[in-house]
Order: sequence, then C-alpha cells, then structure tokens
Amino acid sequence: MAKASYGPKVQERTKRFLEALLAYANDELENTECLQIKFNWKTENELVIETQIRFLTQLTHLDAYKGKLNTEQIKEAIHRLEDLKILKDNRPGDKGLHGWYFTLTLWHSRQEQAANLQRFDLEWERLRSQKIQPARCSNNHSLQNPEKVPEIYNDRGVENYLNYQLPEAVSDFSKALKLDPNFAETHYNLGLIYEDLRDFKRAGSEYRLAMLGGLAAAYNNLARLHILNKDYAAAVDLLFKGLKLAEYEAENYALRKNLGWARLGQGRYAEAKAELMIAIDLDDKKASAYGLLAQALEELGEKVEALVAWENCLKYASSYQPDEDTWIDLARQRLAENQQ
Repeated sequence: MAKASYGPKVQERTKRFLEALLAYANDELENTECLQIKFNWKTENELVIETQIRFLTQLTHLDAYKGKLNTEQIKEAIHRLEDLKILKDNRPGDKGLHGWYFTLTLWHSRQEQAANLQRFDLEWERLRSQKIQPARCSNNHSLQNPEKVPEIYNDRGVENYLNYQLPEAVSDFSKALKLDPNFAETHYNLGLIYEDLRDFKRAGSEYRLAMLGGLAAAYNNLARLHILNKDYAAAVDLLFKGLKLAEYEAENYALRKNLGWARLGQGRYAEAKAELMIAIDLDDKKASAYGLLAQALEELGEKVEALVAWENCLKYASSYQPDEDTWIDLARQRLAENQQ
C-alpha cells in the first residue's frame, strides 16, 4: 500500500474539499441542482453527508477554484479528513467504490467557516509534522500481544500529546520506556514534550537517546536547539547526519530549513540561500524558510528578492507556530520600511 502523503498539495486539495462541503451545506453555492448530495446538520458542528463520488467531484467544479478534483483526489481528501479525526465513515460494510456516507464533526460551529479552516491548517501541521509522523507506531496492536505493549503506550502518548494532555502523555511514554528502555520513538516524543515545557536540557537528552535509533527528526530537533544557543557548527554536523537518514518530505524540509538557518548564523549567506531554496522547493507554503531566506538575500544585497520573500513569509506565517511567529513582526517591519 502506498504511503499516505501529507504534503502541501494534498493539504490544499483536502482543505478545498472541506471548504466546498461546508459551502454546499450552508447553501452558499449556486447551480447545485444537479448534485445528488444529501446532507443533514445534526448539530451546529456535525454534518452528515450521503452521496456518490462523482457528485463530490462535480461539487468542486462549482467552488471558487479553477478546475475540479478528480475521483482519486476526492478519495484521498476523505481519507486525510479521517486522519484528522473529523470525518467518520458510516458505511456499514463494503458499499462499493462510489457510494459514500460519512459524518463531519467540525471544531467550531457551521457558521464559523474561517475558524474551521484555520483550525484545519493547525491540525494538519500537527499531523504531518516530522515531530510526530516518524514517532507513531502502528495502531493495530492488542494488549494481548506483550511484545507490542510498548508501542501501544507510545501511540496512546502521541494521542494525548496531540490533545494537549501532557501529564497523561508523559505517563504513557514512561510506561513504554519501562518496558523498552531503548524505544527511540518514545524518547523522541518525550523530547517534544520537554521542549514544549521549555526544559531544553531534558529535551536534548531525550533527542540524543532517540538519535541512537536513527531518527532523522531527532537529529533535526537537537540541531535546532543548538541553533537557538548559537552553536552553529554543532547544528550543521547534526543536520548533515540527519539528511542521510531522512525518509519523509517533511523531515527533509525541516533539515534543509535549519541548515539554511545555521549557515545564516555563520554568515555564510550564499550557502544559506541555497539550502533555503531547496527547503522552499520541498514545501512552498511554510513561512520559516521564507523569513530566513529574506535575511540571507538582504545580506547578499538582493533587496527586491528579499522583499518578495518577506511577503511570502507574512502570507504563510501562523502565530500558532513559534518559529513562524518570530518572523511576523520582522516581515511587517521590513515591508513597512519599503513603503516609506
């Protein structure tokens, strides 16, 4: 089975599909008479949909975007919404490839479309981020299989972490490590929690233990801590090692972005620019690489290109992401200076 993708293009298509469903169910679209899509708002944030796949593709032909999603892209979007845990497949069994019956449970009420779409972006980032992706194990384990119990506790810890239940997550991860002290993914996940709690010393210790298991994301996160401490040489060494281990697109993006950041800190601006351009090629909808690139371009005297990078930084920046939030004020300042 092909590995599920959580890249920016899939995110864009899935978000478009969700937006189209909400617009249709809120009677915001025109010329929908041909669509045989039954819907029912059970509550202000719970929507039931029953239809066939071809009508869902036609639905995207009526939205504000160019073209329409094809059948495979619609199916992919449905499965990604399942991964986000806002879509539940209600089909009692195998109803064929074309019939769909599912429930959408939104984070906010049906009237708060902007808030729902913003929350979608936040939850997508949490799902696709290399912070969690490589550290989750298969969730098809049973407590009846003792060899899989550490993985069960790890996955429960991930769920609690995503739900901001940090004490419960720490408890689950501790249970996993008691059973398997060398469980690299769990050491990595504990590192995330300690970093969130700003206990960087303990976070670094956990990342080092996770590195013994060959986790590229652990190399990346420890390197980032070195960058924050301005130990750029140590960061570069870790990032190059991490690149040799990276399997996921999100990991490659983070490693390249942080390598560009480290080179920027070293004053090696041309190298910083090169690494950040690679990162942007991997994901052109994340603000951090643009913010760092803008600074490298300024140092290289490429003022016009730097302003474009600042504009993209501000366009994609989210206050929910600490690194991106850092660049928001700086981007606004640079763009304001250019208008004076």
